[in-house]
Amino acid sequence: MDQPTGQSIYDYCLITEDRKEYLWCSKDYSNVPHHTGAFLGDEIIKIVDNIGPERLAAVVSDNAPDARVAQIILCAKYPHILNIRCMAHCINLITKDLCKHSFVVDTIRKVGIVHQYFTMSHAPYQFLKDSVKILQIKGEGLKSYTKTRWSTMWDCVSSIVRLELAFARVLSEHENDIKNRVKDILHDRNFYENCRIIASILHPLKVTVGCLESRTSTLADCYVHLLLLASAIYRMSNQNIQFKNHCIIKFNERFHEFSDDLFLLAFFLHPHYHGNGINPNQFHNITLKAAQIWKDMGHNQNSSQNSKKEWELQALALRLFAVSSYSAFCERSFSVLEWFYSQRRTKLAANRVEGMCKLHTYYITNAKRELPYYAIDTSENSMREKMINTIVEISDELEVNDFDFLYNENIIDMVIDMSQSYDLDVTLNIDIESQIFNMERREPENEVTVDQNRQTVVLAPERKDFDIEALIAKEIDDNEN
Repeated sequence: MDQPTGQSIYDYCLITEDRKEYLWCSKDYSNVPHHTGAFLGDEIIKIVDNIGPERLAAVVSDNAPDARVAQIILCAKYPHILNIRCMAHCINLITKDLCKHSFVVDTIRKVGIVHQYFTMSHAPYQFLKDSVKILQIKGEGLKSYTKTRWSTMWDCVSSIVRLELAFARVLSEHENDIKNRVKDILHDRNFYENCRIIASILHPLKVTVGCLESRTSTLADCYVHLLLLASAIYRMSNQNIQFKNHCIIKFNERFHEFSDDLFLLAFFLHPHYHGNGINPNQFHNITLKAAQIWKDMGHNQNSSQNSKKEWELQALALRLFAVSSYSAFCERSFSVLEWFYSQRRTKLAANRVEGMCKLHTYYITNAKRELPYYAIDTSENSMREKMINTIVEISDELEVNDFDFLYNENIIDMVIDMSQSYDLDVTLNIDIESQIFNMERREPENEVTVDQNRQTVVLAPERKDFDIEALIAKEIDDNEN
């Protein structure tokens, strides 16, 4: 993390098998001239050796070039450590790509105009509130958008669609009291239809963010929610075919960057999904990936041949389900460090900031256990007053005009060859028309609790190597005969 003070601080975080998050250490690399992938790889190996490589299941980071190189170096030395790219980073990149298109930007700007007018002006606000009450529209009024949380954009856009009848009633009864600029937007039927299109794309993104924020989310859950976005793009109407093709192109670009048979294997092994919707031609890749992970965990050829046993499949599945698929905790620790350092204090030593951040992350992670010991003699009213004062103090530092960021973004208005047909590459892996990937018709999920116990890894360098492809081919021949 590069700080305005000139320091370059890197956080190394741990997520335990029961999904508790801790800051292991912070490293100040300010005096290192080049933070190359080789340098970061050596630093990570030192930390892994200190922790114990047999105790680690995966390393997760974003798609930065140096981070990719560092992960490859680590996994080359310790093959049993899975190399995973942060799914939250993937979703964030896809969201930014889609929301920078001129169609989305123009529509969101209009949403911002309507939102600010009906929330900042007293009379229009009351007009809309009365209409919502008379029409008995559920969900209350307009929802706000916060630029630091992309998921709130869906709340804001969908609230416009939900209140379409309320806006119509306001215009019919108070048209002379509404500004012409706002009336022009609300009279435009395409405005509501455009909001529906954008909301249909943002909805799976919002659900995916919620999934990633859950401590119980697995690689399979993240993969399914990524496919829900692909399904929403696939089912998008051709009314705005240029935007649809833009979504397909951008999704394919990001999907290739983050696609891995590891996610497909986790989807196949998950007890709720059981690989429903996977194209049959992908089962060879799934088997190959499973055998490779089993081999990297230190098992021999005979064990890999017998991996069809129930307990061995369970061991492999539990290994995958114990892995977190995002590095959002690092981003949160960056925010904590920035709040401690640049906005509060400017002369703290790096080790002091590291200690403060460790205390913060510990108490956040163990809040349920630690809070009963805090302020035992404090009354409920006193505690509430302290919380309110803290919130007010923080809110004074937050920026307003969240919609202004749209005017400063690099709007994507790429030229698309409309003579070509564009298809989602993910359809090579799964049946995109399967009901499990349809957000609207998908059956409610029963929560599946997966016991995320860490599986023992046998680090045996003297283990005899064997050819996985040949092993799988032999198994197929034996089954056919």
